[in-house]
Amino acid sequence: MLARELHMPLATVQRSLGRLGATPAFDPERRHVNVAGCEELFEHALAFVAPASTGDRARGMPTAWAVPALAKRLRVSADAPQPVWPQPRGRGRGVAVKPLHAGVPALAVADPEMHELLALTDAARLGDPKVAKRALGLLLAWIASSPAAKGT
Repeated sequence: MLARELHMPLATVQRSLGRLGATPAFDPERRHVNVAGCEELFEHALAFVAPASTGDRARGMPTAWAVPALAKRLRVSADAPQPVWPQPRGRGRGVAVKPLHAGVPALAVADPEMHELLALTDAARLGDPKVAKRALGLLLAWIASSPAAKGT
């Protein structure tokens, strides 16, 4: 079910959860998210374990600071190229950003909340320290309010 919702192969989800369970961010036996562990993982390791890769200008879906959740909290120049996940039918144009996984654009189309969370993750991977800090704050607030963080 989770693999289908994430538009990812089951084996990929299982490997990912196994790797996450080896970190202090997630207890797989209790299915509990450790918010402090997530904060450390995102703040100090995200750019190393999932480095951002950008390319040429492209048509695609907005990501990083181009999504409203972050754009309204930052002062971004109107001339600055907006980051996008390349997609031929995307509504935006900007600098191509390779998604964390090939299934990210389909997941973002299917689930606006996941689109926002994945875009915030890209902002943390791509942005300058001010952008990354703001994105991490929004991500961690969402994680702290999730049922998995509350142990339910």
